Amino acid sequence: MCAQRWWDLNAFAGADDYFSSDLNEEMLTRTFGMIMRNTNVLFLFSAMDQFVPAWVDKEYLLKRWYLACALGGAVVDKIESGVISGANHNFEGVDAGVLADMIGRVVRFLGKF
Repeated sequence: MCAQRWWDLNAFAGADDYFSSDLNEEMLTRTFGMIMRNTNVLFLFSAMDQFVPAWVDKEYLLKRWYLACALGGAVVDKIESGVISGANHNFEGVDAGVLADMIGRVVRFLGKF
C-alpha cells in the first residue's frame, strides 16, 4: 500500500474515509446523502470486521448511514441491510452459514428489481 492510499483511509475525513464512526452528520450528508434520489442501497456490515474497533455500535452506525441516504432521497433496503453475525471484513474462513446469509441478502436485494 502506498503512503497516499494509507493516508486516504486513515486520515480523519480522508479521501476514502466514508465509513468511520467518527464522521459527523454533515460529513455523512456529503457522502451517503449524495447518492442519487431513488437509488436503491444495500448496506452489509460484518459483525467481526477486524478493521472496525470492537466498541463501535455497528447497528447505530448503520442507522446514521440510513438517515444520510434518506436525506438525499436514496432508498435503503432496511430488511436485507444489517450486521452479519460471524462475518469478518472479507468473509475469509467464515462458516458456510455466514457466507450463505450474506449471499442470501444480496440475492434477495437484487431480486427486488
